[in-house]
Amino acid sequence: MRGPIPPFDMELIGGKSYGSFIFVGGTNSSSAKHVNGAGDPIVGFNNYCRSGQTSGEQCGETVQSVDAQVCTQTGCKSPVISYTGPVSQPGDSGAPFYVYSGDGTNVFIRGMNIAVGGSTSRAARDWRRSRVSR
Repeated sequence: MRGPIPPFDMELIGGKSYGSFIFVGGTNSSSAKHVNGAGDPIVGFNNYCRSGQTSGEQCGETVQSVDAQVCTQTGCKSPVISYTGPVSQPGDSGAPFYVYSGDGTNVFIRGMNIAVGGSTSRAARDWRRSRVSR
């Protein structure tokens, strides 16, 4: 159910507890990783991942800026994280943007995929700006 929230591309899902896990792998995967925390992305780091509804988990994303601006048909947003790597597809909006722990057992959220710019760049809303208060 969409509610009167700020113009973020996200939705609050209710009905039961989903815990602190995100789906990883392909679009038909039932594999999940525990979200162990959140933090700031590092410019130049090249192994971030995004797990979208349409394209599944895509890793090898490189953060280009943490102070970028993205403009879409709904207006301009800044600051956002700009990153390059595997292209997101329509339906991937709202996908978590994250990094794996060193041992690969957990993930750490960095943001939420919000836009595509051309064929190579994407934008994510920083995790602090992606939270929804109830």
